[in-house]
Amino acid sequence: MKPLVKTVVGYVGFRERRERRGTAAMKVRNSLRSLKQKDGSIVVRRHGQIFVLNKRNPRLKARQG
Repeated sequence: MKPLVKTVVGYVGFRERRERRGTAAMKVRNSLRSLKQKDGSIVVRRHGQIFVLNKRNPRLKARQG
């Protein structure tokens, strides 16, 4: 019996590539108040979304909504 889905050998998805680089995924939160008070945080509005990025600690990043 043949498999229904063909898989590509060596294919690495977007999420796996991001994890290999060492950067954390962006979190989606209701409130960005605690993140924007950290040292090095920048509040940015792009495409109608509010983002908090942190230059000192790149793991601390989030999107509201």
